[in-house]
Amino acid sequence: MILVFFALQALLYLFLAAAVFSWIPPTSSALVEEVRRAILRITEPVVRPVRRILPPIRVGTAGVDLSYTVTGLILIALVNFLGRHF
Repeated sequence: MILVFFALQALLYLFLAAAVFSWIPPTSSALVEEVRRAILRITEPVVRPVRRILPPIRVGTAGVDLSYTVTGLILIALVNFLGRHF
């Protein structure tokens, strides 16, 4: 059970990194782009089911994707729940 706790906690940190990378425009640095792609390969399968239920919301001409936020909140709740029971 403790491995699940640490795995969820690591996934939560990857979600935070994905949020930071979403604010950074694409760069010419191969290392930065490789890290960005690796993080998205890990986080995207977790977010995809939430995105099917909650598609991006249109705000004017832009779309706001709340799936990462909702999934992050679920992960926070799970980590807090499991953290209290150890």
